[in-house]
Amino acid sequence: NSPNVNACITAIENWSNPFWRSEQAGAMQSPQWENSSCSVFFNSTICNQGSVPILAVNATLQLVNRYNLRLVIKTTGHDFLDRSTANGALLLWLRHKKNLTFINNMLSCMGENIFSVIRIGAGVQWGKVYKWLAQYNLIAIGGAANLFWALRGGGAGTFAVVLSVTLRTYPSPSMISSNHFLNPPNNTRYASFVHHFVRLLPILADSGWAGYFYLTMKTFTLAFFLPNGDNDITNTTINQLINNFTQPAYYSFPKFIDFFVTVMESSSPTGSNVILGSRLIPETAIRNQPNQVADTFLQLKDENGPLLIGHLVVGGKVSDTTQNNSINSAWGTALLHMIYARSWNDGTSTEDQEKLAKLDTEKVEILQTIAGGSQSGSYINEADPNEKDWQ
Repeated sequence: NSPNVNACITAIENWSNPFWRSEQAGAMQSPQWENSSCSVFFNSTICNQGSVPILAVNATLQLVNRYNLRLVIKTTGHDFLDRSTANGALLLWLRHKKNLTFINNMLSCMGENIFSVIRIGAGVQWGKVYKWLAQYNLIAIGGAANLFWALRGGGAGTFAVVLSVTLRTYPSPSMISSNHFLNPPNNTRYASFVHHFVRLLPILADSGWAGYFYLTMKTFTLAFFLPNGDNDITNTTINQLINNFTQPAYYSFPKFIDFFVTVMESSSPTGSNVILGSRLIPETAIRNQPNQVADTFLQLKDENGPLLIGHLVVGGKVSDTTQNNSINSAWGTALLHMIYARSWNDGTSTEDQEKLAKLDTEKVEILQTIAGGSQSGSYINEADPNEKDWQ
């Protein structure tokens, strides 16, 4: 085809915009899964189709069944394991399934009468759902919906194509947010904070806090949230965590939507080449061996630009193992979900990309030393695509 200069300029201007990417049928949030042979930023590279499907359709399966075609399913392309695209495939694009339906009450298959239920299409993004529900002063649990048995734990596309889902709603909570950026003056001070932080993680979890933290070679970033919290708990826990390292700071929001718009909605840049590996870290390790856990985190940061990402999103109801379900049992005993991430610039040779991917796998094995044996596990959607002995 003849070059389209205007389309190329648009792509360059929006390359890191996740919302623009979600509107392009062949675009992934991590572009190394599209085509590693060319870049919009270098005129000298020769392009080919790569893993981008040749054709995308909004809805059809009869053609796939009739001609035994390879099918991939995509909404926004937010997939770190290359499952939303494939060479020579037909792409089923669910991006435009954006229906939103409010149901005053319904009878569940278990005979329970449920009030204020919503049905949302597969292409609806959660920011829109949160804003839509705000008019009713309600929320739904986004991003990790507890769907029926066959879809729990990931791998939904291997069972069926989800066109819509029906979810419970809940009264909107108030929110407290605590965000901090630390740049310790030296390695000793950095290590002191990480050890202090790991020891306090169980206290934060028991107090109802959840959130994220990020370790680089020189910095530590913290973003924690407390639903329906009170200032006394906030002062006690955050002061314990931050005292002697930086000035405690937190922000209160009367409703979840205020918190979401102010803190979470700002667009996080995407369109970078990144490979992940992860482990679920058992609560027993953090409570009983905090020094080993902290030392492992410190070992994983180095001068070569990796990012260690922690998620305090387990514990609480997640640890209620009395419910019969099919999720990875490691979620029930974990307190943290930890990610080791490597990225590279466009123009990086395939050989160097493979070296970084191998290094990612090796570093995840270090996380495994604190994850334990029988309690070990990984979040399937943020796992290492080169995981050894995956099952």
